[in-house]
Amino acid sequence: STLLRGLHRGWKAHVDCGTSLLVDAFLQDAEWARDLMDQIKGADDIFMVGAYCDIDELVRREKQRGDRPLGLSRRSSELVHTHGLEYDITVDLTDTSLFDENVEKILKALSEKKSLHAKSATELARLVASKKITCSQLLEVFIDRVESSTINAEVLKGYDRARARAKQLDEEEEEERKGLLRGVPC
Repeated sequence: STLLRGLHRGWKAHVDCGTSLLVDAFLQDAEWARDLMDQIKGADDIFMVGAYCDIDELVRREKQRGDRPLGLSRRSSELVHTHGLEYDITVDLTDTSLFDENVEKILKALSEKKSLHAKSATELARLVASKKITCSQLLEVFIDRVESSTINAEVLKGYDRARARAKQLDEEEEEERKGLLRGVPC
């Protein structure tokens, strides 16, 4: 949709100007997700949160609201997380009493992501080994940093190859996972 593409470009313009934004985007269409990701790639401090809710609870809330066609929440739930987006963290919104807990979880993960640049290679490798972050997520943090930096030099970027290797590492079985610095971008 033209309106959504314009909205995504508006968000990018704000980010480019240094505005801090919190965007709640409902990406039920793959094209919407792709367009938004194209707009924000390379932007510094992007933090993706995937919000999930049990389908029975969504249906219950939909019936309680009474202001939308029944079945819309079920269909939306089927579509929204099917686009292969990499989330920094996921939260479960099924139990609304866990709101404060979810907020704390998000803030903690955001703080950890911001501090990744200051961690040593062995600390990063420990985070990957303990599955607190995937190889792919860690790679994207560093690609974002490279892309947002002003470097007065010729930089050879092998992002596609690096992404393929990170994905391969993420998919390895537990017994295949070896190496002191496994998954750490260099």
